[in-house]
Amino acid sequence: MNRSRRVALLFAAVVTFGGLSACEPSQLGAAAIVEDQRITVSEIQGYLDQVRDQRKEYGLPTQLDRDAARVEVERRVLNLVFERAAQQMNIRVTEAEIEKTRAAETRSADEIAELAAQNNVTADSLDEVYRRFTIERLISEAIEQQLPNAGEVQLNEEFARRLVAVAESLRIKVNPRYGTFDPKVGQVIATQWDFLKAPKG
Repeated sequence: MNRSRRVALLFAAVVTFGGLSACEPSQLGAAAIVEDQRITVSEIQGYLDQVRDQRKEYGLPTQLDRDAARVEVERRVLNLVFERAAQQMNIRVTEAEIEKTRAAETRSADEIAELAAQNNVTADSLDEVYRRFTIERLISEAIEQQLPNAGEVQLNEEFARRLVAVAESLRIKVNPRYGTFDPKVGQVIATQWDFLKAPKG
């Protein structure tokens, strides 16, 4: 597996591999729930406010794409999927490994900050980004060690298979406001509303 596969390009497209009932009072305010961990609507809205402020600082349009909230929910759900995958593979994500990922980035801090703003990544969430890419790299390296004779295609397929298996094993529910999580592709798919169908609840 070549280095470009193991170390994801910073801020590149997110690696990809039933919804909440709108009337469940115990889960009101949840953008998504992964096992027993809630990602709240207020967290998503607060994050997007930070994104707008950061974009303004760099002279970028503050009007976000209509999918910005869905993409942020997806990012947070996938972070938890990757964390669980690392746990199941007994992978320890140390500060030294995260620093190794940072060191692989050749762009300056100013360039990274501006690129982050362009991609709706706040300065405060950069540590999460590097941790996620570190987990991806460590999983890829572990698979390569387990399958030393495998080619690039087989290694990529095995990587995807394991992430899909983890995603399918988790109880992941997404508020229909943002879409539904498809574990086979690792994405929150935007809801296609049927306005002729009466809502439940």
